[in-house]
Amino acid sequence: MHFTSLDAVLNMAGHGVFVWSAYAVTTLVIVAMVWMPLRRKKRLMKELAGAERQQVQVDARPERA
Repeated sequence: MHFTSLDAVLNMAGHGVFVWSAYAVTTLVIVAMVWMPLRRKKRLMKELAGAERQQVQVDARPERA
């Protein structure tokens, strides 16, 4: 397709709203697919570090007879 101006690209003969909204939704989904696992990994790493610190403290306690 050949467009003569930026307005023609954005409008796309009346179909621009549908085309650009499809691009926006697709971009949001891709960003979410990358961001959510990274956020989940960060939270899991914090939980594991806390559990490890807690286990180290338990292991460091002297045993009572």
